[in-house]
Amino acid sequence: MKVWQRDEEVWSIDDILDRNDYVSMLEEFRPHFNNWIFIKKDQDMPIDPGEDIIHYPKWGQHVKHGGGEQGIGDNLFFIKIGELLKYKVVQRLLRKNVELKRVNTNIQFPQQESTMHLDSGHNGWTMLLFVCPYWNPQWGGEFQVQSDDSKMHYVAYNANCGALINGNLLHRGMAPNHISPIERMSIAYTYKEIGNENYDRPTSESRNRNS
Repeated sequence: MKVWQRDEEVWSIDDILDRNDYVSMLEEFRPHFNNWIFIKKDQDMPIDPGEDIIHYPKWGQHVKHGGGEQGIGDNLFFIKIGELLKYKVVQRLLRKNVELKRVNTNIQFPQQESTMHLDSGHNGWTMLLFVCPYWNPQWGGEFQVQSDDSKMHYVAYNANCGALINGNLLHRGMAPNHISPIERMSIAYTYKEIGNENYDRPTSESRNRNS
């Protein structure tokens, strides 16, 4: 595993899972094992005040059972990896104890763009894992995050890579471009710091969870 700190609360990470776990994650994302459903939607809004609203297509996720959309669901493999990453990555980098609060999957085809959003309050952290068999950087799909000083950071989308960010930073997963032959998939784990009770959800206009 290779780690780069991009900002005070932003890390990019390569080679996150070992080969067996990553192959199992790829298998778990296959739609004939877990159904895909295309219902995810950021609120349609203008990029700048006064501009026309841009309507983006809905994007996909796995059907999620148990705990509602804000919970961890009932996919035992996803939960197992979330607990593994808690110890392997999150707590080691933060030097804080955390607990897993939410698991979200994301599936995007070209033009299924998302908008900037938050995942939690200041004591929440999002660990993102990119899930694909292979990827060419010419296909796009970068992860974009804005730090507190308004600086934009971009993490290239690639197999078995990802990022750890504070959940209160604006971010989004960019859709693959029109030359990409495959979809962009990812899984996002959101954790809460133990002993810090300010795990507030963001406001409704930025509550979507696409990464």
